Amino acid sequence: RIVGMIERGERPGAARELLGKFAVAGARELLAELMGHGAEPVRHAVIDAVRQAGRADLAPELIDAATGPGAAVRAAALDALHALGLRDALPTALAALTDADERVRGAAIRFVADLGGPDVARQLAARTADPDAAVRAVAARALGSMRQGNVTADLRPLLADPEPAVRAAAAEAAGEAGAAALGDELIPLLRDPSPDVGTAAARSLGRIGTAGAVPALVRAFTGGGPAFREAIATAVVRLDPPRIRELIEILAAGRDTASKRALIRTLAQVRTDAPLPPIAPLCRDPDPAVRA
Repeated sequence: RIVGMIERGERPGAARELLGKFAVAGARELLAELMGHGAEPVRHAVIDAVRQAGRADLAPELIDAATGPGAAVRAAALDALHALGLRDALPTALAALTDADERVRGAAIRFVADLGGPDVARQLAARTADPDAAVRAVAARALGSMRQGNVTADLRPLLADPEPAVRAAAAEAAGEAGAAALGDELIPLLRDPSPDVGTAAARSLGRIGTAGAVPALVRAFTGGGPAFREAIATAVVRLDPPRIRELIEILAAGRDTASKRALIRTLAQVRTDAPLPPIAPLCRDPDPAVRA
């Protein structure tokens, strides 16, 4: 009945809920049979249910699915193997790094980054030149989280990638990896046309301790939205706390209530021995939400 519902696209939410309950207590043999079903939507749904049910006993079938027909199924199988922490599937994931489908390559990168260990960093670095932007972004984040290999050299070209999502991922990864040598390349990204890139750059400049970036951070604070300004404020607090006064003065002269509240939240979370400037200008703000 459940399989028929999935095949017909009938009440998909209810069908997946029933399948999920079955996967928790269902017989291994029957679940294995369903994972080899002829209809791709059924295989995909069963793999998702197996992952959510934590059925690591179906690892051999998941590995088979990760190399079988249907790119969406292969990607789902790799995600399931990853979620279940099945490191025995590492050879399968490494082979999938060069799969013809970008979804599969992305899933393989996530698996390898978390479960592959330091010896696979160079294989992941190769995906920073992937023809698909989403895969390059996943590779950048993976390298940042692993902190292995020559991260600086691997991320530097991605900071100038033509796709904003890749530049943002690379900027974020630089901070995650503590790649201080990329500080000079991050500063120009504060003026990137993409708000996500500028925000990621500001966060990373604060994380890696690029003290020389403070003047550029303060100048960039005059533009952008609340998330961008909050990232800048957090970076400035970490790098040069007294210069928060300049940010307060910029906000006090404007009407950007969201950014004012974001700055106040940032200051409330500060843990530093350095004295912070008073926020009196914001205490007199015409907006009651800011004063509160």
